[in-house]
Amino acid sequence: MAPMTTGFASHAGRPSRRLVAWYGARAAGGAALVIVEETLVLDDERTRASSPRKLRLAAQSAIPSFRALAETIKRGGAVAALQLAYPRADDLLTLSFRDVARIVAAFGEAALRAEGAGFQAVEVQASPGRFLGQLLSPLTNKRRDRYGRAPGGRMQALIQAVGAIRTATSGRVPVLVRFSADERDPTGITLHRALEIARALETAGVAALEIVGGAASVPPTELLSSGVGEATRVDLAAAVKQAVSVPVIANGRIVTGDSAAEVVTRGQAHLVSLGRALLADPAWAAKHRAGIENEIAPCIGCMACFTPAPDGGIGCPVNGDAGHEYLPPLVMADQPRRVAVLGASLAGLELARVAAARGHDVSISTAGLPLGGLLGLRAGVPGNAEFGRAFLYAGDRLRELGVFIVDDAAPGADVLLDCRAGAERRPPWLTDRGTLLAGELLGRDLHEMYGIGRRVAVVGYGALAAEVALFLGGWGRRCTVVVSASENQPFPDVHPNHAARLRERLEGYKVPIVAGATVRAWHYDTDRKSELDVTRNSARETLGPFHTVVSAAGWTLPRPWPQRTLVPRLPRLPKTILAGTVFALQDTPYPEPLRDQVTFANLLARVI
Repeated sequence: MAPMTTGFASHAGRPSRRLVAWYGARAAGGAALVIVEETLVLDDERTRASSPRKLRLAAQSAIPSFRALAETIKRGGAVAALQLAYPRADDLLTLSFRDVARIVAAFGEAALRAEGAGFQAVEVQASPGRFLGQLLSPLTNKRRDRYGRAPGGRMQALIQAVGAIRTATSGRVPVLVRFSADERDPTGITLHRALEIARALETAGVAALEIVGGAASVPPTELLSSGVGEATRVDLAAAVKQAVSVPVIANGRIVTGDSAAEVVTRGQAHLVSLGRALLADPAWAAKHRAGIENEIAPCIGCMACFTPAPDGGIGCPVNGDAGHEYLPPLVMADQPRRVAVLGASLAGLELARVAAARGHDVSISTAGLPLGGLLGLRAGVPGNAEFGRAFLYAGDRLRELGVFIVDDAAPGADVLLDCRAGAERRPPWLTDRGTLLAGELLGRDLHEMYGIGRRVAVVGYGALAAEVALFLGGWGRRCTVVVSASENQPFPDVHPNHAARLRERLEGYKVPIVAGATVRAWHYDTDRKSELDVTRNSARETLGPFHTVVSAAGWTLPRPWPQRTLVPRLPRLPKTILAGTVFALQDTPYPEPLRDQVTFANLLARVI
């Protein structure tokens, strides 16, 4: 299991009950090696300021709580490893030689504590965006002392950290190192430089290397979102494997059993590291070994897990149990009730699953949208087909539980959850001639819509406009995307990684983007030479000619979008639910608020 920051650590940097249960579930789910998320080696002003909810193993007093974590992982059948790290410095040049040496030495001290807590291995975090990775890269290390200047100097801190660990533990604890083998910048770590780093680490005595890609944070260049394929970084691991004799771990969008097995059988890596796949389904490995892949909850590459939930922790719109593994197992309801779900959003499907598992009589009305609701509409867009895997999985589980999916709501329900979409927005310039709404197009067979024409303008705020254009492009239409967002960030309402993939796909369909434009009027022409009157850069422009314009303004939401920076307001979870109670979780096409709604629906179904 790859180290994934959960946000479940206590404010004191200790493993909480929630965090211990999180790792315990994945160990019990069949992972052979569980690498616990990055754990800071010092408790100083920099670590407290930059990482308030991250683990810290900087004192002897922390060992007992970490011991409980290690014991839980080992009891689940996995090898327990702990990743050691130090946060990125604002400016490496302001740190003295002694400052760097002090931080490096702390890795050895923390590793000794990890051994005392029962961990069987440690991993040194040297990826971009962390202190040792920052020193390792020529992009960020401009120091002129022994910790900089040349490749050997830039490697010095990492090599010394490995040495400090081996010395402190007398070589008893295997040391893994995680680093980027390609920063996607010719002036940074290239594959050629990465091979030199790998050989130096092997000489220093590391037990294994975990290979990642990219520079600081998660750059848009990284192929991690839906529609980019699987095992997108395995070529880096394969190259490193040819250069060293120690085991190499492949990382990066390995989400199905087929792709994991292929990496190993082809000899591209010795092991594979799963992150988001185990977030979506903790029992991924056990189910794969049992040959029941169809029962694995799939990672759909939606990127929601890269944005913290309202409580600061990690979550997944496919797995409503994520982060709540510490709760008691589901129990049958004392009094079965009739539960009706209006709208087949992921939140509605999750409530139906949990309520039915507890013995309630559940029915779902699709409310005129496909399974998955608004996200189901998006699944028909080129590049988004993986979203559909979540709905297929949910549909299979509901059928097993005897949940009926109907067109209309079942009357007389004791509890009703309204997950329908809001009204689709109609901007003031939208007339009745030559115009359509996005919801009228997505998922439709365009052979039934003869009058749409070939040249289509798609107008919106961000990503929905791009996806409508891609859908139309798949039907041979020549589209122009017109968005009000800026040219630098035309799709700010989705994760930058997904936004970058949208731009690439639009380029593939030769779809131009007109950014920073506000539509003033649509001038319909009976000769099919209609035009858009827009304002851009404080100047009036005319775009066209077009046959049709599509408004992709989206659907009304409970709060203004983007919600990536706003906490969606969810209802208060009741202790008891009376007959006739109605809850509303308005559908949204965006994964982040859907993740939070799915979590709420899961908890709500537990108390019905």
